[in-house]
Amino acid sequence: MLDSIIKKQGLWHVIIVLGMLLAAFGVSARVVYVHVVQSDFLKREGERHYKRNIPQYAYRGSVLDRTGKELAISAPSVSIWADPSDLLEDIDGLMGLSKLLKEDFYTLKRRAEKLRHQDFMYIKRQVEPARAASIESASRGMVSIINERKRLYPESNVFSHIVGVTDIDGRGVEGVELAFDAHLQGSDGEISVIRDRLGRSFEVIDTPKEKVDGSDVVLSVDRNIQYIGYSELRAALSRHDAASGMLIVLDVKRGKVLSMVNYPAYNPNDRSAAEMRNIRNRAVTDIFEPGSSIKPFIVAAAMESTALRPTDRIDVSPGYISLAGKKIKDSRNYKNLDVAGVLAKSSNVGIVKIASMIDDAVLADKLRDYGLFSSSGVELPGEATGLFASQPEWGGTYKGFLSFGYGAALSALQLANGYMVLANNGVRKDISILNDDSTVSGVRVMSAEVAANVLDMLQGVVDVDGTGSAAGTAAYKVAGKTGTAKKLKDGVYQDDAYLAVFTGIAPVADPEIVIAVVIDDPKKNGFYGGQVAAPVFSKVASRVLRYLDVKPDIEKIASIEPGVADQ
Repeated sequence: MLDSIIKKQGLWHVIIVLGMLLAAFGVSARVVYVHVVQSDFLKREGERHYKRNIPQYAYRGSVLDRTGKELAISAPSVSIWADPSDLLEDIDGLMGLSKLLKEDFYTLKRRAEKLRHQDFMYIKRQVEPARAASIESASRGMVSIINERKRLYPESNVFSHIVGVTDIDGRGVEGVELAFDAHLQGSDGEISVIRDRLGRSFEVIDTPKEKVDGSDVVLSVDRNIQYIGYSELRAALSRHDAASGMLIVLDVKRGKVLSMVNYPAYNPNDRSAAEMRNIRNRAVTDIFEPGSSIKPFIVAAAMESTALRPTDRIDVSPGYISLAGKKIKDSRNYKNLDVAGVLAKSSNVGIVKIASMIDDAVLADKLRDYGLFSSSGVELPGEATGLFASQPEWGGTYKGFLSFGYGAALSALQLANGYMVLANNGVRKDISILNDDSTVSGVRVMSAEVAANVLDMLQGVVDVDGTGSAAGTAAYKVAGKTGTAKKLKDGVYQDDAYLAVFTGIAPVADPEIVIAVVIDDPKKNGFYGGQVAAPVFSKVASRVLRYLDVKPDIEKIASIEPGVADQ
């Protein structure tokens, strides 16, 4: 049959027909291959050039003070991004882009090569919108713009240590921003967009993941009280040429932080010039030997565990006592003091003798129970737990040195928390920085009678003859204790470097606030706690109580108007 066809049609005609049939079969096979075998590959390649998945950043919640004032907010910002593979496919364009950005070409190229298997790469973060638009327009479609948010801190330095900061990606790295990061952050989402031939996104085609915005955090701190503390602490450091300082104001009844100040501070909106030592919240993270500010708790422990009473007499002659071969002195020979006088005159000899009445293990337990060397419960990160030798390691003289504040260390917050026990009639509460409605019942760690007796004796400290007379106020009766401690350097206590402390309670009749003031290394106009820290307490207590509209103890000045914040 084939022979007859060839004879009739001719050999070349047959070859042409067969060729056409084979070509048709090849085209059909290619169509089947493209549409069936390679369809997924081609789809991916098309999407790679025209579809992009873009992150959608969740709105980070704000941080507010107890009155609703904004302490941390998120403002709109613009960032520039690109597909790394697009950059590497157009080296001339990449070089032009590097010039637009004023960045090194090879650095930009290495970044793109490192991320070449991804379809998203940041080119520049948080750019001024007009400049970002100019770069996008001049880049010939190589880059695109994405809307983000930048963290701003309206109160700047004043709240820097409490609120903390975020990194450029909006993750908390210090303070409340870190402690409540998950609550503030929310959950980022993602959208899919189609781009035109110039690389510009013009249509959202899918939302693979919805974003969930973060929630606000409302703090117990008060902006006005924070400004009062900040201004008075800064002024004191200037007056005494001191290295640094800390100040804490606590709400006695609610167990809340009203103010927490560290100075020097830093600008959280521009951390480029900030020193690391000024970024941490030293009132929470740093510990120090408290000096005589620990003495009220030695007296309380003795009154709870022995028959000691406020009127008992203590022989403090001849004005010094020997401990481990060291002469521990009073400011002068007071000869004979009652227990209240030991606190009022801050007698080292007297407190060493009172401490000797207490069993070592009992004293160790009592001091921890009072909250001096224990966590305060505050929700801020990095709280120090204090440094306190375990009782079996005390030895023969440790208790004596401990009684006037050496050989153990705590934070300013823990010191304030101990005085909260006295202010709360012997009940210890966890400290919180959140402005919630939770009521903390607390745990009784000191008898009400002993707490009242110690608080009464601490009024004598601020009397005209006490070491803390400068802490007194014209309008309110207050109580507290001075502390002065030599600083330790390279294992040696320095004779020209001190820590000045005053911690107090106001007003005594119905305590509203506890204030702790710690000033590091005052160089002029005195160095004792009574000279340096006590006046700060007086000014802050007076202004804060007026601001809180607390009725003065002295009726003749009841017309004083509530104070206002310093700006």
